[in-house]
Amino acid sequence: MKRLILMLFVFCGLPSAGEPFDMDSASAVTELHSIPVKPSKVEWNNGKLSRLRFDKTNAFGGEELWGLLDWVGGEAAWMEIDLGGLVAPEIRAVIGKSTQAWFRQSPGSDALVATLAGKASASLDVHAIRIISKEVKVPLECRYQGQQEPFDDFVLENSGLCALNSKEVCHYVHREDSRLRLDASKQAIHWVIRIPDPEPFPLVPNFRNLAQDAQRRTMDDYLSYFNHELGLAVRSFVESTPGIFNWQIWHWYNWGPDSGLSRTELRALLESGQQPGKLDIFSSSCKDGRKVRIWSDAHGTLGMDLQ
Repeated sequence: MKRLILMLFVFCGLPSAGEPFDMDSASAVTELHSIPVKPSKVEWNNGKLSRLRFDKTNAFGGEELWGLLDWVGGEAAWMEIDLGGLVAPEIRAVIGKSTQAWFRQSPGSDALVATLAGKASASLDVHAIRIISKEVKVPLECRYQGQQEPFDDFVLENSGLCALNSKEVCHYVHREDSRLRLDASKQAIHWVIRIPDPEPFPLVPNFRNLAQDAQRRTMDDYLSYFNHELGLAVRSFVESTPGIFNWQIWHWYNWGPDSGLSRTELRALLESGQQPGKLDIFSSSCKDGRKVRIWSDAHGTLGMDLQ
């Protein structure tokens, strides 16, 4: 049960909270009384909410699950944890034997980890934890060798048959969002998501003639734009095909900037005055030598290549 960042589910009747784990105890108690799905367990630590648990006799539906998570941690803030990927000890201790787990970074010292257990019945547990272990950047591992499992959220186009153990290229479309597609062979994958933008990519007339401070501010704005696109690409592609990489979603954000679009490349683009084609906004090598590239056409199409 995955969710793309570009999808929005609404849990009807669920009020919007101000993220109760960040509230003082009095405010958090008020919010807990307002939610129609009552928690089965509430724990506090030094006057702050530290744990919520919701138990059900039947499995959570997608809208219901995401309604609770959005109520607890804010919309579009959660990143699904790849249970087979690299995980800090503090997070691993909370995950236990859960079937799915999500992580929400916090600007402070605490983070939220939500875990889902059970199939016929379900328990959703949300913990506030303090990350103590410093995450040291590790090499990117590409674990894909033609397995079908990462594509569980996709179906073959045209309902055909395709063998990943041959030289054939299989064409997939996401079950819930036809804008997201991928082509896969034995060792290579090409993801694409298209959200057409009719407006041309805004270029700056006479960029060369701007004062240095104006050039710097302009470049900062453009770098923020492409960093935002990188975030959309990672959430859309990596989160929808778990098990392919050892990095978690947040590792791409924290460890990826050195592999992103450089100021030198951006300056060359702005000085050219030309609309970009496929502009690389991330590129790196895996431990086995394969290359990973994330690109944007600056018109609403994002792509990712593993080859």
